[in-house]
Amino acid sequence: MKERLSAQEKYGIRYSLSDHHDPGERCFDAIGKTAAIGIGALPGHSDFDGLMPWAGITRVPIPSADGEDIFVKIPLFSYDHYREDGYEYFVIAPGGERPHPAFVEDGRVLDAIYISAYEATEQGRKLYSRAGRIPANNTTPADFLAAARQRGKNYTLYDLRTASALWLLMAVEYGRRNTNTYLGYGAADFLQPIYDVRYRSLKTERQVNCITVPAFSNFDRHCIPIGSTVTLCQKEQRNILTMAKLLSYTDDAEKKTMTLCFDGPAVDVDEDTFIGSGPLPCGASEVGPRALAWHTGRSDFFEGSILHNAVQYRGIENPFSNVWHFLPDVRFVNRQLYAADSMKQYTFSAETPIPDGYRAISAPFEINLSNGNKADIPDANYWVSEPDDEAADAGLLLGRAYDKSLLSKDAFGAYYYVGDRLRFAVNGGGFDHCYRCNAMTTRFWQKPDAQWYLYGARLQYKEL
Repeated sequence: MKERLSAQEKYGIRYSLSDHHDPGERCFDAIGKTAAIGIGALPGHSDFDGLMPWAGITRVPIPSADGEDIFVKIPLFSYDHYREDGYEYFVIAPGGERPHPAFVEDGRVLDAIYISAYEATEQGRKLYSRAGRIPANNTTPADFLAAARQRGKNYTLYDLRTASALWLLMAVEYGRRNTNTYLGYGAADFLQPIYDVRYRSLKTERQVNCITVPAFSNFDRHCIPIGSTVTLCQKEQRNILTMAKLLSYTDDAEKKTMTLCFDGPAVDVDEDTFIGSGPLPCGASEVGPRALAWHTGRSDFFEGSILHNAVQYRGIENPFSNVWHFLPDVRFVNRQLYAADSMKQYTFSAETPIPDGYRAISAPFEINLSNGNKADIPDANYWVSEPDDEAADAGLLLGRAYDKSLLSKDAFGAYYYVGDRLRFAVNGGGFDHCYRCNAMTTRFWQKPDAQWYLYGARLQYKEL
């Protein structure tokens, strides 16, 4: 047995290895502490606000030549993971006795890491963390990584090391291993654009901010509500004409057709133009009459919904849902996980399946190429039932086993996705991923040329 953390203060979560319905419980110095999220204007509370490292998690501006970005500072903390007496333990301690791998770059221990407060937006082939714009999407992973590096040597894409550290902070603070059970599912139950007669334009018009389509069903109205983002595509999903705020529906007298109006630049539409939803804009949790007033929780713009509202964890908006985030530090090659420990070596190149700096971790994984079912029903979905032990020791939280009998609020609430051949990873879920959106959901299906409106990115910054 490896030596345990000796820190005088340590905070942990543990859960039963045999009971997939066990939500988890706080352990060590976390016992007896409480936390509750905020919902809209209703504030939450957390006994962890005065404890490190949580007390040091704060939004900070990072200036640049072309404006200011908002990031969230995460102070250095130590980490332990082990299994003992039928339980699995994840433990945090302040300081650097055994630093979490997210804080180690090329052998140097960093005092802090910085996660972008907002999902990445793109301008001039650079990525930014700024409110008010639709998250960047429909771009290949290599182009996302290049756009992050255009900001300078200290920037890269959010990676699985950091995503795993963030999950750990959340799990210990809220005493649950499943983010669905306290934050909800985020911006998760919208409708992706589909080239189908139900969603195609009935008119050819030039330079308009409206589109007329067959009348929506109640289900469609639920999935593309007023105030959400509407996407117009031309002939195929990758050819996006616009992503804009949906302003209104207008039904005709017989309720056979409807006209949707949206803001932003006018576009040309014809009978090959089709519609669906898109990601909520960055900062969506912070605007409107039911904006989030607490550092953690969800807005209530779509009143009462746990499937439509943007979420935050301590100032980090949408750590899951809305758009998937490409992870540059991990890849699967023929079911074998490879991970890099240096952001300087991150690559999405396919020319060398196992690039320099990427090492094999654990045994080969089982393939699952099924996307399951949007309904939260038994025997329909591949819910992660336990993490890979060796990967967890390395600070990488990744499902090893799954149980189809579970529901989204059991075990981790994360979905198990592993493809064959060379596959890259995205994390968190997209705006139509419904109950499968979760901080631990990582999809290893993406090919090198992956490009889609559901796939986006998040920045991270380290002072190298």
